[in-house]
Amino acid sequence: MPRVSVIIAAYNAEREIEEAISSIACQTFTDWECIVCDDGSTDNTEQAIRRAIRDDPRFTLLKNVENSGHAKTRNRCIDSARGEYIAIQDADDVSVDSRLEEQVSFLDDHPNVSVVSAWTEFFGEDGKVWGEIRPPEEPTLRDWAKGSSMVHAAAMMRKSDLVSIGSYDERYFRLEDYDLWLRMLAGGFKLVTMP
Repeated sequence: MPRVSVIIAAYNAEREIEEAISSIACQTFTDWECIVCDDGSTDNTEQAIRRAIRDDPRFTLLKNVENSGHAKTRNRCIDSARGEYIAIQDADDVSVDSRLEEQVSFLDDHPNVSVVSAWTEFFGEDGKVWGEIRPPEEPTLRDWAKGSSMVHAAAMMRKSDLVSIGSYDERYFRLEDYDLWLRMLAGGFKLVTMP
């Protein structure tokens, strides 16, 4: 059983998905599986995923017949996940090579924390960084009242805690992460961000 299940929901992501998958394949932490779900793409996303994962048995490819949205697609990946921890990776994001190692170490050392995220940088096609997001390490209720106070695409969470509150609410579009965080906070779970 892998310690970490990385889940990637991909829709019309043929240009970015190979780099996203490569950033997981190159992780310094090696006890993981990665579940990639092509969410009914109308471009060549499926072929790009197959090229990226090749014959690596740590990867699983799922395919939705039609576009179902991120919440439903992520829930499908979570249902297939075997890991103790769930790591979110968006199809157009790149994880630094020590991401999984650092987040697993943090959750192992902090059993009272359910979700850990990280600061992130925005970069263009040329690779140049043009912005960043630095949420507070331990957001207050006031922070959460202003909006989502952690970066979803950089989050790792305990699968048991995630499943216990019902995973993602499939009624929401583009707000499923904020809804998830608020339900976890209401359930008494602790959410933090690593600098």
